[in-house]
Amino acid sequence: QIPHNYLSFTSQNLSFLSLKPPFRPINPHPKRLSSKPHQTQLSSPSTKTQDDGIPVDLVKILVQFKSRHNYIRVLQVSRKADHPFRGSRLLLLDGPGNIHSINFLIRTLTDTYFDVFATFPPILPPGPVGLLGFGAGSAAKVILELYPEVVV
Repeated sequence: QIPHNYLSFTSQNLSFLSLKPPFRPINPHPKRLSSKPHQTQLSSPSTKTQDDGIPVDLVKILVQFKSRHNYIRVLQVSRKADHPFRGSRLLLLDGPGNIHSINFLIRTLTDTYFDVFATFPPILPPGPVGLLGFGAGSAAKVILELYPEVVV
């Protein structure tokens, strides 16, 4: 069971800085990466899955198009999915579906590297924070929700 939030705090409560980060144990048997393109696997009609293991019936494609530079998809993952991305919207770019942005409608933190940006306001000098082209707003959203006084 993946917890909804590792940290729970407001902009006035910075005691989270003294907590240990939520390290996960290293898997001694990591999955091998393959140079083969991902394929949808079908072991039975009820287990058809997307590339990331989420059942197809729990993923809705909201937008899908080809731009001049990218193949773009926005997916909505059902809250019923037994997956760390349940309840999220994902911006996927290009063939293998590189995650460019993740947004949870029901929580602030993503449990991904975008959350690292939440550590910046307490350690930066006062003033506006500039983020250039990072995560289609995922990083800015985390900062603004946790530190509403920050200008991004």
